[in-house]
Amino acid sequence: MMRRIVWLLAALTLMASGGYTFVYLYRWEWNRALFTSLVFIAVEIGVATALLIKRFTRIEARLDAEQERVAAEARARLRLEETAPKRDHFAWLQRSMERTSVFITILLGAGVLISALTWVVDRVASRTARPTLESGLARRLGTIGFPDRPLVPDDAELVAQGGPYSDDPAIAILLGPRR
Repeated sequence: MMRRIVWLLAALTLMASGGYTFVYLYRWEWNRALFTSLVFIAVEIGVATALLIKRFTRIEARLDAEQERVAAEARARLRLEETAPKRDHFAWLQRSMERTSVFITILLGAGVLISALTWVVDRVASRTARPTLESGLARRLGTIGFPDRPLVPDDAELVAQGGPYSDDPAIAILLGPRR
């Protein structure tokens, strides 16, 4: 009963505020027209929200009913599985002439053998590749290494070669005797 009164009150408010908005616009009373249109929009948003909540409640009830139905079917299937014979998960361990049950053993053994083989290949490669790589690196770095003699000659060499100051006695004292 209360819901019907609320819906009726919302409908009457929508009609009255919409009507008065047009009346106030006709009379050029802008402030009153703005206020009544604000009331109209507020009630309209309230009605739309109430309708959406009502719709979402129905959808949620439908989803809950569907979940309960699915859960009931799952429970029924589980009850059937309880009476079904138990499956032997380790049947592959039992001896049988019809099948060979050594797949896992062979798989594990092959894994161990492959791991050992890769370890041996890694050891042999590290022992044989290092000297070859080091000699190649030395050969490549030799071209960019330091030269055997200095790039700029020192003062003693300049004097020995007969440079511009070779006759100066002060430089001769500083550099020492000639070689």
